[in-house]
Amino acid sequence: MLVPVGRWAGKFVARHHLDPGEIGWLVKTDGEGYVPRERFLTAVRERYCLDETVSVLLCSLWDQIVALTEVDPRVPAALERLRRDGWRMFHTAAQRCGHRLDNRGWMVADHGPPPRSAADRVRLYGWERLIPFTFMPRFARYRT
Repeated sequence: MLVPVGRWAGKFVARHHLDPGEIGWLVKTDGEGYVPRERFLTAVRERYCLDETVSVLLCSLWDQIVALTEVDPRVPAALERLRRDGWRMFHTAAQRCGHRLDNRGWMVADHGPPPRSAADRVRLYGWERLIPFTFMPRFARYRT
């Protein structure tokens, strides 16, 4: 998915009649989505002296980001292949790592620390031991 934070920032700047240079600050402060939303929106609220609460800003942000998100056109076909193949690729990847999926959860990510905290939030403990990996620009290469 392509999440257009820059487009959201552009609309935010226009809606609040801000200098277009503020788009850069918003995008940088967003931290590619890894800054907790409450912290990001608190900074936005303080910088622009907004009356809305952080909760209201959060709901608005989510609604707008969802509306501005574009799904890569290859995704529907890829999901259909996964459905058809019974998700075999995940079983194959786990076997290559020397593990079985069984009833365990599995997380695939392209960054280290943020997905780890996400895994903790859904009680997917020990996932980093289940699937050790190194990071490459667009692909995760698995190793045992």
